[in-house]
Amino acid sequence: MEENSNEKIIVLSTGRVVRITAKKVQSFNSLDKRLDIDVLIREAREGNFHRPIELRHPKYWKLKSLDTDRQLLLQLQYSGLSTRQITQSLQELHQKLF
Repeated sequence: MEENSNEKIIVLSTGRVVRITAKKVQSFNSLDKRLDIDVLIREAREGNFHRPIELRHPKYWKLKSLDTDRQLLLQLQYSGLSTRQITQSLQELHQKLF
């Protein structure tokens, strides 16, 4: 894993594994601290990770119409994480990278 990236893996009680990967985004303004976050899931019976909302998902076209921040939030919500887990994970990743 790169120096400017970090990963958090959460195993839910259902057996689903949620992998959140964060990369530090370089900006021209040193005060602007942004992360590029990717959310992947793997069900207990599956071998590969994939996005929570894919092409065949009913919310796919809604996802495509949203801005980047709202897309991330929707992906996180559909990963199965609680609001508390989402907040804690994002804060933890932000602290590790900045």
